[in-house]
Amino acid sequence: MSDTDYNIKLYVSTFNSDTSWVRGGTRLEVGAAGRETPEGALRDDTGDNISEDNAYWGELTGLYWIWKNVDFEPTDIVGFCHYNKCLDISERKLRETFRNHEKVWVVRDLTPIEKHTYPEDIEEYLKLLKEDYPEYYRSWNKLYTREGESRDWAANCCNCEMFYTTPDELNRYCEFLFGSLSKLRAVVGDVDRERYHKRYCAFIGERLLSVYLMTNKRSFRQAYINANKSAVYSIVTRPVRGLLRAVGYEKSGTQRRIEEKLKLQNKSSYR
Repeated sequence: MSDTDYNIKLYVSTFNSDTSWVRGGTRLEVGAAGRETPEGALRDDTGDNISEDNAYWGELTGLYWIWKNVDFEPTDIVGFCHYNKCLDISERKLRETFRNHEKVWVVRDLTPIEKHTYPEDIEEYLKLLKEDYPEYYRSWNKLYTREGESRDWAANCCNCEMFYTTPDELNRYCEFLFGSLSKLRAVVGDVDRERYHKRYCAFIGERLLSVYLMTNKRSFRQAYINANKSAVYSIVTRPVRGLLRAVGYEKSGTQRRIEEKLKLQNKSSYR
């Protein structure tokens, strides 16, 4: 199959913020239920959706909408990013990646992730993970502590829910992601917290792509974050083998300064 046979479909989650700087992206308003959105923008409150529960899911209500409502072709490359950041990778490199590899993902560069603010959320999630998803439970314990922190502060989390993958892989990942988090949502229920910390499904969800990749032994490539048009591009290849760790490349001084200034290493897209 030639590179030109692949159709890249990149969805950009937003909450009434501009997304025009994301080249080739399709704007998707998340948490759109009950509010006005720009004319012509996709909304996550049509069809099969969880838009009204956005307070607990954050940008994942957009990913759920894509999973349930968009019919993809096998040759599509499906991407997901946010109004304030995306993966810095060219269309040529994307097509080359998916032409040469099966069951591959492109994810953000691996980084450690901090403890989850409310450990009781993690405790409940691990209970159901151990019972209903034992293989994923074992992978979690290799990657994270029982507080949700990266073990040994290893760079092992491709958080922020930004990726490119195939339609089949998207379906498999979302079945695990939303299947397990929906059970957590039913157990924990509504919480009396400030708006930012209500999104326990979103925060735990940020840890789960790494869990999925390890459990299913998926290959992946890493790309730096492009935030507000300011980024330095780099990409490396590494198959998932055992515990995900740093891949042994040095970021440029410019990239480190960008990340320090923007403080994007462990931040979700929504405040």
